[in-house]
Amino acid sequence: MTKIGNILKYDLQGIKCSKGSSCKIMLLIILLQYSVASFTQVFIPLDRISNLKTEQAIYVQRGSLSTFLKPFDFERYENYFISNDSLRHSKQHSWLIRKLFFEPYLTIDSQDFKLIANPLFDFSYGSISDNTLPYYNNIRGAIIGGHLSRKLFFESWVAECQSRWPLYITDYVHSSNVSPGMGQARRFGNDGFDYAIAQGNIAFPVGRRLKSFLGTGKFFAGDGYRSLLLSDVGFNYPYLLVQYHYGNWYLSHIYATTMSDTLPKTDYGLREKRLNSFGIISFIPNPRIELSLFEGYVFRYPNSKKRVGFNSLFLNPFPLLNLTSNDSAYSSIVGMNIRLNILKTLIFYQQVALSNLHYLSLNKENIGIQTGIKWYNAFSIRNLFLLGEWNFAGTKAYTSYDSLLAYSHFNQPLAHIQGNNFDEKIAFMSYSIGRLSSTVHGVWTSYGQKNMGLLKSKSRFVKKIYYATPFIGEGAYTSTQYVAFSLSYKINPKAHQNIEIGYISRQSTVATLKLHSEIFYLSFKVNWFNTYFDF
Repeated sequence: MTKIGNILKYDLQGIKCSKGSSCKIMLLIILLQYSVASFTQVFIPLDRISNLKTEQAIYVQRGSLSTFLKPFDFERYENYFISNDSLRHSKQHSWLIRKLFFEPYLTIDSQDFKLIANPLFDFSYGSISDNTLPYYNNIRGAIIGGHLSRKLFFESWVAECQSRWPLYITDYVHSSNVSPGMGQARRFGNDGFDYAIAQGNIAFPVGRRLKSFLGTGKFFAGDGYRSLLLSDVGFNYPYLLVQYHYGNWYLSHIYATTMSDTLPKTDYGLREKRLNSFGIISFIPNPRIELSLFEGYVFRYPNSKKRVGFNSLFLNPFPLLNLTSNDSAYSSIVGMNIRLNILKTLIFYQQVALSNLHYLSLNKENIGIQTGIKWYNAFSIRNLFLLGEWNFAGTKAYTSYDSLLAYSHFNQPLAHIQGNNFDEKIAFMSYSIGRLSSTVHGVWTSYGQKNMGLLKSKSRFVKKIYYATPFIGEGAYTSTQYVAFSLSYKINPKAHQNIEIGYISRQSTVATLKLHSEIFYLSFKVNWFNTYFDF
């Protein structure tokens, strides 16, 4: 028998079904419903809880690893991410209990090859105060991941989704034609939406210090709840990431292709493409301090019909060189991020983002500022996490004289969810004991232009608010109070699989219009990526 055959034989040991019995069918149904991959083999999942746990382990152990760019490389950060709960207890139980609560559904693991394949899902149901119909998510998908001789790492996941949301999100989707954080959305049933998302990544080391990543995904640059430089609030995009690590230096460069915000009347009716380049240099003089320099550029995509040529600055790997050109044919974001561990687990962070400095003077209108503090194991209480954060961006931040050069993708921002022209305060708390955890989350924000009335709707499906997308901060003046609470139980810690109950309240004033949305929900889901509805 081959190595793979032996491994599968071991993985299925302990299961005995008599001939003609239905237990095999029952086991298959149960496993399909309750199992999921323990981890990917390229990146640590880009969800908030995974990041918090990984960062906490790094800070407690005083590891000299960069926490600025996410998702984290699984191979490098693996020792800070693996769930000890699953590793410690899994072999004490029967095969069925291990699969339900400790291990992934399918694992093929040999010296030269590893593969994990499992379902991905979010089944949520609840009530919405501003709709007589119920709130729901019906998301079904699959995840695979693995490696070949630890020289080629791969992962892929896809999800097909239907959802019904409260009024403010429904109006946002009708305004933008996209689901927040996802892709193109179309109407489904009564006040529902149908959409999909897919992601795939491969990674291959090139020597001991250099590693390349290729795929379709998104990134987050920063140490806070939000990022003013590069965020995961939008849709996936094709990219090439090259990372180099030497001593206390971490160098990363991302080459990407993004899409325009509107559907122009082209020959094919497609969104126009853009070229993006993101450069990052992080320096960690000691485990308590990390200094990061970020620069992001948006270039026109070469188009012979429109006489748009390839801009060679797109390939430039040298930091800040592109800012020496007084050329408005591309847009830029340059910024700094500092992380200072005041105590081992008490972290101060600050971020500054400056827009189009290569042809605009620096002023309040094109600047973004973030200041925050976060505390792991707060008040010496294990697994209590507290965060407080303030974000601000001016009226011209992330914009350009040419809408095709805006710092956005698929009608959603590449940085902060509100785009620009906002002032925001955030409080976030999470606490876990064993497999039980809870979160409390508050956002108080104001954005938009004063003395502007409600925007005229360009979609007959918008009921109350027509949003200015991709930057809703360019619309009518809006103030919101968003509060969310959740209580969850981890069915399988390695699987990110939870049963969760929660409550969300959002009160807003848009020009003279006052709105209030409440959601009570129950969900059975896998936390594999972040979603942002707190705008």
